[in-house]
Amino acid sequence: MIVLAAAALMATAKNADAQIALGGSAFGVHETGNVVGDPANNNFFGLTLGATYYQHIGRTMALSGGVNYRFAYDPKPKGMEHSVEVPVAINYFFTKDKDFVPFIQQGHEANVVPFIFAGPTLEYGLGGNVLDAKRFAEGSLKPLNVLAGCGIGLFLVDSSLMFKLGYDCSLMDYNYDSTYTQRRHFVRLGIAFVL
Repeated sequence: MIVLAAAALMATAKNADAQIALGGSAFGVHETGNVVGDPANNNFFGLTLGATYYQHIGRTMALSGGVNYRFAYDPKPKGMEHSVEVPVAINYFFTKDKDFVPFIQQGHEANVVPFIFAGPTLEYGLGGNVLDAKRFAEGSLKPLNVLAGCGIGLFLVDSSLMFKLGYDCSLMDYNYDSTYTQRRHFVRLGIAFVL
């Protein structure tokens, strides 16, 4: 469902009411786990790069969907992983400017427009390793993860830049081991350029 929504947005991006943004983010992850009642936590970090499509819905709202490549590095235990993310979100822009339409610069009174966003993200692990073990393999982590997220941002109209601060958390246990539960909590700081 998430992938279909993102694909539909990409197909409408040719319309005059749609815009594309290219950007990236730095993130930190707090991974929580529980091994038969014994809590185990881990922290790691990484970067994402990708493209997002924004489709206007009315005057101050936009539906967004896109595709991101994500690289994560885990210093303890040493490891790394590569993933693809498909985020879909609803965005609401706070402005009193009656001529405001998201990402259309003409007619704006304010140069800085704050906004909020929320929605799901589908994550699929492509590969990686932790110590000598393969990431996203049988006996390790399931490649598929679903996240729910929200955040705040600023759209700088004149420079076509967007800054975002967001939070995502896992909605499912993505460990193969039935005696071990594992979830992730992401904090992301991103920047994007609206084309």
